Amino acid sequence: MPADNYKEIGPIEASDGKGCGTFGYEGTYDRALINLKSKAAEQGGDYVKLDILNLPFLVGNCFDNSYTIIGVLFKKVSNTQGE
Repeated sequence: MPADNYKEIGPIEASDGKGCGTFGYEGTYDRALINLKSKAAEQGGDYVKLDILNLPFLVGNCFDNSYTIIGVLFKKVSNTQGE
């Protein structure tokens, strides 16, 4: 958890990659993280507490190509803790 000078904005999720096997493109963790940082900035957040990282995985006969990062977005509300 961030320091007490941060306020929770809400859940945030970003991913990279899509499709099934060769019918799509294989994502990467780095691109998913870049997407998460961009989305957090667009929403005015300064800090993300990461909760879940879903890696590409096999679903039936399909290999899901996506990396998904799920967390909670926070915004800094003061420069000093305890305010």
